[in-house]
Amino acid sequence: MKRSYWIPFMVVVAGLLMGCDMTSLNNAIGGNALGVISLIALIVAVVVSCVTEKNVGVMCIAFAFIIALATGGALKVSDLNKFFPLRLFMILVGATMLFSMATINGTVEKIAKWSVKGSGGNVGMLPIVFFVLPCVLSAIGPGNIATTVVLAPIGMALAGETRISPFLMTLMICNGANAGALSPVAPTGIIANGLVEKINIEYIGNQIFLNSILGSGVAGIFGFVAFGGLKLFGKKVDPDVQARVSAIVNAPIEPWNRNQLITLGAIAAWIILVLVFKFDVGYTALTLAVLLSFIGAADEKEAMAKQPWFTMFMLVGVMVLVEVAGKTGGLEYAINAIASVSSVHTISSVFGFINGFVSIYSGSSTVVMPTFIPLIPGLVAKLGVTGQEGIDMIRNLVYTCCVSAHLVDASPLSLLGALCIAAAPEWDDKNKLFRNLLFWGMGMSIFAAVISFIFWR
Repeated sequence: MKRSYWIPFMVVVAGLLMGCDMTSLNNAIGGNALGVISLIALIVAVVVSCVTEKNVGVMCIAFAFIIALATGGALKVSDLNKFFPLRLFMILVGATMLFSMATINGTVEKIAKWSVKGSGGNVGMLPIVFFVLPCVLSAIGPGNIATTVVLAPIGMALAGETRISPFLMTLMICNGANAGALSPVAPTGIIANGLVEKINIEYIGNQIFLNSILGSGVAGIFGFVAFGGLKLFGKKVDPDVQARVSAIVNAPIEPWNRNQLITLGAIAAWIILVLVFKFDVGYTALTLAVLLSFIGAADEKEAMAKQPWFTMFMLVGVMVLVEVAGKTGGLEYAINAIASVSSVHTISSVFGFINGFVSIYSGSSTVVMPTFIPLIPGLVAKLGVTGQEGIDMIRNLVYTCCVSAHLVDASPLSLLGALCIAAAPEWDDKNKLFRNLLFWGMGMSIFAAVISFIFWR
């Protein structure tokens, strides 16, 4: 939507909501007018997130405010403050602050460089290393985006030197980063666990993480086998190429400095305190970040400037509007629509495809997960599944949503895919790489339906 259309569009929506007779609208729609309007607002937000670079979260908060005004007091504007996911927001602020500091002082990059040495200069091992390394880095806290920012230039440079397919290297980096992204201490995993907590399901963070490794691992193996990974082990490598690769892999790395060693200790302490002693994820990370700042191990001001505020507001804004849609009955319409094309036996496939397809054009953790996870309990109830079977189905649909939303993220419309295209070697046809990754992303939405049917039904 063009910028010039935004103001009149919002004015029209506001006028409709505040100037119309809700009784007349209810009669015209034949039911809950505000529920329909809140669902339409949510759908508009998802569509806008697919076709523009606007911050859909801020727009969602504005929509939520307008809808609250239209309820005539049934839903107070002050209630929107209760819908704001403050705890989840603070967790994200703390975790991203700590790892912004680790990125700024070179700790994350140095971990990556030392890990690349694990390939030993073996060309065939490089794609495998660039699956395992992003998985580990992403899982210990930086998350999939920060990990790809660090590793895409290194991995694509090595692909350029060895003539490894940049398409194959992109698949390995993106799937590896996403395999670790749903770790309980990574930002995306934190988001998933916060959403699960809101639907009153017991903690399943470890299972979400394991299923993430399973889903992205299967996709990574498929990509490796299908697009030339196995052939690299038998390929005769030009001695000059091998020499250049060995030079890159074996290049001397500056020793760990004081600030980096302290930061490594802080990250290790954070993981132990959170996973072993059950400390709060966000406040513990924030406290350690403050400590690093006070002892001069990292620049607090620079770390604050690098915080992904845009992404965080997308997430919390969508969650506020989802809460409003739930309170006004809008989510019931979405549940009924999905249930109408599903059965107990096909719901995992249908849900996997929908989540994957929407995620091609939208944010996995900022739009897809906060939109679809809240639907799951109502969807299971609508299908008539209760008791322990109902709880198991809810868990399986959570796994389906989280994994399917991320399987498509090597798409060039995703930040991960785009980062790899930007770092692709000069000799590669970037237009062709773009098309191939777009086809991969679309194919992964179908793959998501298949893998969901196999593992999570």
